[in-house]
Amino acid sequence: MNLKKVSPRTDFDVLQWKKDTSGRILSVMARAGEINYNFVNIYAPTNPSERKRFFKTITDYFLPNCVKILAGDFNCVESASDKFGGNFFLQMI
Repeated sequence: MNLKKVSPRTDFDVLQWKKDTSGRILSVMARAGEINYNFVNIYAPTNPSERKRFFKTITDYFLPNCVKILAGDFNCVESASDKFGGNFFLQMI
């Protein structure tokens, strides 16, 4: 297996990765010691209907047999006071 170091200062080796075609999801499997981690970074759409479809596909980027860590910009707000600028759409998914 041809492992790639995340950084010379870490113990993480990248085992595999995949991304979507729109640049909204990046999924990386990395190993530290004996544990595999699946880092999934997202940038969800701001449009509520597009965002709902987006979240239905996110599990396609979860890699098996890993500790999953999901982070990113979910573009979700609970109230208007959580939002600064732009348009406010409140929709539960």
